[in-house]
Amino acid sequence: SETPSGGETINVTMNGTPQTMDLTECLAMIVMNEMGSSAPAEAQKAQAIAAHSWILSQGTAYPSVAGRTPTDAVRANVAQVAHIVVASGNTVAFTPYHASCAGGTTSSADVWGGYRSYLIEVDSPYDASTATNWQTTEIYSSATVAARAKEKLGVELTGDPSTWLEVTSTTTYGYVKGVRIGTVTKSGTYLQSTLLGSQTDIYGRKRTIRSPAFTVQYDAGQDAFVFTVRGYGHGVGMSQWGAIGYARAGSDYAQILAHYYPGTTLVTVG
Repeated sequence: SETPSGGETINVTMNGTPQTMDLTECLAMIVMNEMGSSAPAEAQKAQAIAAHSWILSQGTAYPSVAGRTPTDAVRANVAQVAHIVVASGNTVAFTPYHASCAGGTTSSADVWGGYRSYLIEVDSPYDASTATNWQTTEIYSSATVAARAKEKLGVELTGDPSTWLEVTSTTTYGYVKGVRIGTVTKSGTYLQSTLLGSQTDIYGRKRTIRSPAFTVQYDAGQDAFVFTVRGYGHGVGMSQWGAIGYARAGSDYAQILAHYYPGTTLVTVG
């Protein structure tokens, strides 16, 4: 991690193309892509600062981001905060974000294995009421689960399928820390993204479980596993729908960022 040099430009790989971009335009494109123009202004500002900080924290020359052409209003909101970043001590904070969480966030230690003092569990009370598709269901056949367990883990799932999968531990807000797959225990993130990522559901669609906050039950009638999923994304750092909820309730961008990245400060660069 390094202290940013500031300036009016930023180096990113935008939509697959490495380039040096105008700082405000780059951040406005990201905000437009991540939140859209209808999000409250304070949520847009929080997103811009989180995106800026994340880019600078990567330590790579041209971090990959995605963006869309912003509206003038989004540009204007972003311009107000384009030179502000989240700091932890003397370094720019690593500020991941996700669409929505399961009533509260989860820690980086539980998802990626690396502890950071400001990426811990915090409550996020607005997600369930603000987010679109906050709770979703995915259904995979036992044949799919068995084939993936053999391919990815070398585990043979045989006998009664109702004994194949068991959530063994969860975080405060229901993110799966441990799930037993036959004889092997892995993280909920592993099951979500690696074991069953982009697999065909019982309706023939390629689907990925949207979040590692899930419960699972075996349905004998369908010979399939039913996953009930809350939130969308890894659950670490700022919840975008949560930020929108806070902004609608009157919080400003500084309050939103202080909530989701506790113990950090905002600093002006450039």
